[in-house]
Amino acid sequence: MRNALIKRELDNGVRLLMEPVANVRSASVGVWIVVGGRDEPERLSGISHFMEHMYFKGTARRDVFELADAMNALGGHFNAFTCQETICLHARMVDEQLEAGLDLLAEIFRDSTLPEKELRRERGVILEEYKMIEDTPDDLVADLFHLALWGAHPIGRPIIGKPKTIRAIRRDDLLAFAEDNFSPDRIVIAASGALDPRVFAGWVERRFGAIAGKQSANAPEPPPNGAFLAKIREKDIEQAHFCLGGTGPSRCDETRYAVSILAGILGGGMSSRVFKEIRERRGLAYSIGSYQDSYRDSGSLCIQGATSPAHLQKTLDLCLREIKDLYRNGCREDELALAKHQMRVSILFALESMGARMTRLAEQDIYLGRFISVNEALGRIEAVSRRDVQEAAERWFKGAPAALSLVVPPGMPPLGRMTM
Repeated sequence: MRNALIKRELDNGVRLLMEPVANVRSASVGVWIVVGGRDEPERLSGISHFMEHMYFKGTARRDVFELADAMNALGGHFNAFTCQETICLHARMVDEQLEAGLDLLAEIFRDSTLPEKELRRERGVILEEYKMIEDTPDDLVADLFHLALWGAHPIGRPIIGKPKTIRAIRRDDLLAFAEDNFSPDRIVIAASGALDPRVFAGWVERRFGAIAGKQSANAPEPPPNGAFLAKIREKDIEQAHFCLGGTGPSRCDETRYAVSILAGILGGGMSSRVFKEIRERRGLAYSIGSYQDSYRDSGSLCIQGATSPAHLQKTLDLCLREIKDLYRNGCREDELALAKHQMRVSILFALESMGARMTRLAEQDIYLGRFISVNEALGRIEAVSRRDVQEAAERWFKGAPAALSLVVPPGMPPLGRMTM
């Protein structure tokens, strides 16, 4: 599975990544800024996410409504997201609209005016988004888990910020944050799909080659090894929602393939251990599974689920039992084979999405500085042994204190401190 990947660096330091894909009629383009929630001062927590919203609120050429009409007129899809380490403005369009779509993305990124009137209105939108998270227990418990795991470190804060900081952010704060952090060496343009690399590179050079700015500041301090706290929020709900876990590998850690397989065996679908034991055998939960988050220098791994309050302690004990069994006794050969197959299929399915290919292209350059081919990734997955999985479980779980987050009905009795 050979990919024709092209990487160029503009004179100003902007990186350009291109992956032409044959026999498709669409392309996905992303403008990535390598800055996010962990780069924010506490008083401006949520400013990266606020900036993402404001990119769509008007440029020097168009107001918010004209901008929306221009995006819809292309017939494609424009959106954005913010993470702890990146902001991405992205679009997918048919090949004949590629230059027009890139032009619109460039206008949004370069020429946004951050109108004061729109800022005040968008503050209300973001506060409503915050309330939506507060009203969605499975989203809220995930945010609380990061606070429980990382404590006061910026990487543990919710991307959206807090109402106090959202209300405090002003236009001058947005401009200063962009000036300090959105330098050309932190900008990556990634594109996958129906594109001619030579032509596309010329378009990018004309639209992004003149961006100026000072070199970005030093990288943020690495996060702590883990605070391993318990964070509990009471809500008027029926179930007890939980996240239970600890630290995990970074994007660059050599154990990341083994840990991905470990996560699949533990909670990666209907054949996983916690799903079979807690839902299928005991009927204690409808929704339960595991997930990972990885950053440039750290990561996390947890089990997330929901159960009746009366069953919470038993459910948590069963999760811990499965974690301990994996580092004490390892996994079975059939579990390993199935988890590998699931990862392989997931990678192959993603090849049919231009958005997924674009994201993979950008994230591998940002975090690894090189592109890992599909064949290399599949080979690394296939090479993982039962011993590798057990050693990964020992490294990341054995004897470690557990971080725990709960969103529960009022009056739940306290739980004791847990060790994995």
